[in-house]
Amino acid sequence: MTEPTTPPTIPAMNPQQAQAYKDATDNLIYLKREQFQVTYYTWLLLAALYILSRQLKSDILVLQVGVVAVTAASIAILWTFQRNINRFRERLNYIYGKYFDEAERKGLGLNATDPHRGVVLFLTLVCVVAGGFTLKVMLSSPVP
Repeated sequence: MTEPTTPPTIPAMNPQQAQAYKDATDNLIYLKREQFQVTYYTWLLLAALYILSRQLKSDILVLQVGVVAVTAASIAILWTFQRNINRFRERLNYIYGKYFDEAERKGLGLNATDPHRGVVLFLTLVCVVAGGFTLKVMLSSPVP
């Protein structure tokens, strides 16, 4: 009769390692949520600029520059958040590699290295389309 083999022992996380894991996961959640908030605020600011353009016909050029600035700033913020997200994913992947073997990582779906850029690309596209639409509506409206 063969004895069951025991898996190799993996050291338990010390408090600093557990805190690094918690920090990485909390920051990932926060940054993803903030990417959507940036997009919502971009829409809000573009709508405000559009409404102002209806009232302040003489300052339309300034408002159009504002549309471009808001759109560019929101895209820059989205991609800054994405770079930070990638950094926290690298941290998680290191922790997964240290505490789970390849079979466990594969079975549990613990792969934090995928860039997951689809969401930020979509949000970027949404901001660009919203900014372009706002500019087009501002330019096409008759100036009294």
